[in-house]
Amino acid sequence: RWREIRDQWMVLDFGHSLAVEAVRVRGSPCETKKNPRTLRWQHGESSAGPWTDAVAPFEAPKNGAEWATARLDEPLVSRWWRLYVVDTWGDGTPGQDMLVVSGFGVKAYPIAAPEVTEVIREGCPDRFVAPPRPEMATDHNGVALLDVCIRNDGPHHVFVIGDWG
Repeated sequence: RWREIRDQWMVLDFGHSLAVEAVRVRGSPCETKKNPRTLRWQHGESSAGPWTDAVAPFEAPKNGAEWATARLDEPLVSRWWRLYVVDTWGDGTPGQDMLVVSGFGVKAYPIAAPEVTEVIREGCPDRFVAPPRPEMATDHNGVALLDVCIRNDGPHHVFVIGDWG
């Protein structure tokens, strides 16, 4: 007999320190028992932690259609962040062997002084640009997108599609 999913997490490495103001999470309206329930938004000293709560534990709505948002009292600076799912809305019945997170967002900004940020932005594109079409699909292995400068207030949405094929 499956039990509800507990103690799952996702670690984010922003590549450099950012000031984070808020995080938001959404489950799925179709599979409510697999939706996250109690969440912790944490920062760490490395990708392995140790982890410290940035906000008090917060609860996501069971219906999965609404966002659960946790705002920090003051922006907190870190490179490594972890979304820790303490438990789900599951009740222990069979078929609850996964966690469903259908939406996730972080409100963050660079910590450089304004004059440094302006220098960084010069010549920086305001949207992602795909690399040239390769001869073979595997030619994209290890290719990174160019940095992008977001010049206005959000919200901003980025969709990343990966192919394990």
